[in-house]
Amino acid sequence: MASGTLATMRMTSQMFSMFIAMLIISIFVGRLEIAPENFGGLVTSIQVAFIAFTALCFGGIFGSLARDSARGKSA
Repeated sequence: MASGTLATMRMTSQMFSMFIAMLIISIFVGRLEIAPENFGGLVTSIQVAFIAFTALCFGGIFGSLARDSARGKSA
């Protein structure tokens, strides 16, 4: 049961990450073909995606630390 739950959470997280990445790319690039003249929008979307995922990672770190301190454990 734990293995199935872990696999489900992993797949859900991967799909959510791809959704965020594709949403950001569609905002900055739109329906344009990825060609050298459109690389500016692609690079901007990649930078924004890295910032967004960095923020999500830090949120996860602090959430994990808060959970451990609430249980009385120390790192």
